[in-house]
Amino acid sequence: MRRGTKILIWSGATVAGLGVLAVFGTGLWMYMNHDVIDQIDDPVVVEAVSNACVTMTDEVRAVVVPPGSSPAVRVAAIRRQNQAVWDFVEEVLKVGNERLDGDLPFRRWLQDWETIMSLRERAAVALSVGSAPSFTMLSVEGIRSSSG
Repeated sequence: MRRGTKILIWSGATVAGLGVLAVFGTGLWMYMNHDVIDQIDDPVVVEAVSNACVTMTDEVRAVVVPPGSSPAVRVAAIRRQNQAVWDFVEEVLKVGNERLDGDLPFRRWLQDWETIMSLRERAAVALSVGSAPSFTMLSVEGIRSSSG
């Protein structure tokens, strides 16, 4: 085999090897930077949720009523807590639709909050008319949980 042929073979192998590394590196970069479909992972969204959650948690805890409180007191507390949650959601929405839509699970997360708040409002209405409040919703594991 002539020297020129050897250099050509090694050059071809080097180019092929670099090509494989480039494809592998690109694939790895894409994998590491893709949106995880089951968790909110955009740092800006996570920060907004975390900051707003602290405020919401404080506000919700501030209006917890003792067991045995009158229905009117319980209804008022539920509605004040609900408002704290709506304020929380509104604060997170300030991040902007483009960013929020780029984080795949965000809209499902938002729907979960809307469902919870709707069920809590139904419980408040039931209490306000003298009925026993209860609601059922699916947990993460798909097991039904009820509260009365």
